[in-house]
Amino acid sequence: MTRTNKKQWLALAVSSALAAGAHAEIFISQYVEGGGYNKAVEIANSGDSDVTLTDYQLAKSPNGNGSWDSLDLSSYTIPAHSVLVFANSKADEAVLALTSVATTHQALNFNGDDPIALLDSNGQVLDMVGAMGETFGKDKTLVRYQNAYQPSSVYIAQQWATLAKDDLTGLGELEALEPPQAFQCLDNGNEPVFTAIQAIQGEGSRSPYINGYPYITDEKFFVQGVVSAVSTGINQGFYLQALEDDHNPLTSNGLYVYTQSNPSLAAGDVVCVRGQIQEFYGQTQLKLNEQDWIKQGEQTAPVATQIEVLASDENFEQTLERYEGMLVNLPQA
Repeated sequence: MTRTNKKQWLALAVSSALAAGAHAEIFISQYVEGGGYNKAVEIANSGDSDVTLTDYQLAKSPNGNGSWDSLDLSSYTIPAHSVLVFANSKADEAVLALTSVATTHQALNFNGDDPIALLDSNGQVLDMVGAMGETFGKDKTLVRYQNAYQPSSVYIAQQWATLAKDDLTGLGELEALEPPQAFQCLDNGNEPVFTAIQAIQGEGSRSPYINGYPYITDEKFFVQGVVSAVSTGINQGFYLQALEDDHNPLTSNGLYVYTQSNPSLAAGDVVCVRGQIQEFYGQTQLKLNEQDWIKQGEQTAPVATQIEVLASDENFEQTLERYEGMLVNLPQA
């Protein structure tokens, strides 16, 4: 069942009589994957004429399996320089208050690993948020930057700003959102002071920079290292290894960098990053809120380190703690 806001329906009925502009751009402009049923997709018309969405479909690919659950959009019209917001009808009132069309259709019952797309009448992808087989949007709001106001048949993460879970900023309006200035690995225009990975890890079970709840620093730290592995699953980021070994067996030379989007990096890339130190479910990591990393060069990718059990280790968990974030070989039984 689909429920349409009465004011929006009146506007749609009036505008449907107007001719669609030949050069209008129709694209997904915002994506909300919030708590519970707080799921919404905003579709925009950046053209100068109203557009009836004849033969358009809003679709979800469950778990990115390549098939599509499609909602026919032919009865809807988007006024010029405006948007329509489609949302799950069980969403919170805060979401529904900004919604043009509320529906129980499966296309609006998605999770962060379900790509969302606009399809044409032949089922071809015109625009898409997300990639098949990847967890791209879990607990996030994604807003398209103004310089990417056009459809794309492939998902380009750099075209989207990432907001917090259930953040509805801009929903229901075609607001210009400029991308942030590209990260340059500078601190107020100067070469940054890098914090060593070993100093962040420390000799204990958690980072010495963390004193307690909320287990994340207010300050952001610059870190430099070489990528040992990239994670593109539900935890998106990469593992960074120190460029120099401190030869202290009690400190790890590795650190996980949580980017919240899939980084275009590979093992052996030397990078500069800036983020907050965080203890997350027992793992020390560097959390990035923006794309605050830059590739600075390449070198031989790190090789696996053989784990050595020390006589001072109280248990194997303590042994592993000393290698947290590193590429390792497990000891033979």
